[in-house]
Amino acid sequence: RYVINNEGRFRTEKIPAREVKNWLWMRLNNRSDAEWKKWFALLKECGISGVMFEGYNENIYRLCKEAGLEAHYWKWTMNRRELLDKHPDWYAVNRKGESCHDKPAYVDYYRFLCPNHQGVAEYLAEDYVKEAHKPYVDGVHLDYVRMPDVILPVSLWKNYGIEQKEELPEYDYCYCDVCRELFKAKTGQDPLELKYPMENQSWINFRLDAITRVVDAITKAVKADHKAISAAVFPGPSMARKMVRQDWGEWTLDACYPMIYNKFYYEGPEWIGRSVKESVETVNGRAKIYAGLMFGDIKDNFEEALDEAYNNGASGVSFFDGPDEEYLHKFKAYLDKRGFVVK
Repeated sequence: RYVINNEGRFRTEKIPAREVKNWLWMRLNNRSDAEWKKWFALLKECGISGVMFEGYNENIYRLCKEAGLEAHYWKWTMNRRELLDKHPDWYAVNRKGESCHDKPAYVDYYRFLCPNHQGVAEYLAEDYVKEAHKPYVDGVHLDYVRMPDVILPVSLWKNYGIEQKEELPEYDYCYCDVCRELFKAKTGQDPLELKYPMENQSWINFRLDAITRVVDAITKAVKADHKAISAAVFPGPSMARKMVRQDWGEWTLDACYPMIYNKFYYEGPEWIGRSVKESVETVNGRAKIYAGLMFGDIKDNFEEALDEAYNNGASGVSFFDGPDEEYLHKFKAYLDKRGFVVK
């Protein structure tokens, strides 16, 4: 680029290469050590910086690290089955009075905890520190750190035979006794008596803040252990607040990975750019934004989707359910063409 000083003199200055980090979400499988080594070497060669593993295997994490990749433990947060017997009272309750303990929304595995119950935040913080302590773990990655979907992505409505044109009571959480009493003490109102709960900003903020307090507790504990912390979040802070009571733009994480799965919302690649732009502007430098991309959604518009993410300020991308070896090499060629340096 050309630079001009106060005296009107020009000089040329080399623009430093842009540094990016790129990721994969992965489930563990039964590959041999040789297969894992080959796979991790391919990821490193093709511009992947690290992996979020759903689960833990010390040997696999070690092999990942030895290949020069970061290894992060990916685990569900508010959606927990292991407490069904020990703490049935900890589960979130919808506006119809139905608990996730015995009548979960949508699917059987939707067993969400209530963030306001005493003991929930402490339990989750201790659990994540325990995971962060494991050998070769560079950090923890939060998922399902939210309420159940009060509004599903539009492409999923047909799967359940519903039209969520408004906030239906069976998907609106949490109205347990603890939440009701806390809100009543704060505002003098019982949320079950609100005529239009979906329009009551105090009630909306009460639930947003409850999830944020849980995240703050986990973050404080993990940071004290000197490990990184990040989260998979819903696309765009405004959509996340509306759809799942997730105010992630206010969280104090190292990184957020908005899951910008465009075809879930019947959107094209350009929507990726809009979502990234809103995300970057909202966090305002407090955290890195890595655009979460569903590989199947972008396969036919691969470079266009990547351009939308990087050109709107993403610090990198994270792929789910792919890419395969062919597209990893295409990704490498793309990074080289853009002149990016992979950290």
